[in-house]
Amino acid sequence: MADDAFCEAAVDGADIVIDVDGRVVRVIEQDFAFTLSDLEMALWEQGGMSNAFAKWGKQMLDGVTTPARSSSGSKLLPEAGDDLKW
Repeated sequence: MADDAFCEAAVDGADIVIDVDGRVVRVIEQDFAFTLSDLEMALWEQGGMSNAFAKWGKQMLDGVTTPARSSSGSKLLPEAGDDLKW
């Protein structure tokens, strides 16, 4: 978080709420926006890099970047040839 106001607000004992889906961190009634790349979100959904590695081993990046589809058929992750946002 590069915002100086966040660093000033996020002190020991401060209530901090992280809304990953909304991409917002709330500290003492202040909201701070953040971004996640598609890869970061895929790793978050797996419970982190350690969980993803435990599930897929050396093929972890293939596992978290293989296109998945929702029940409606839309892509959940990028496919080969899609521009990735690292």
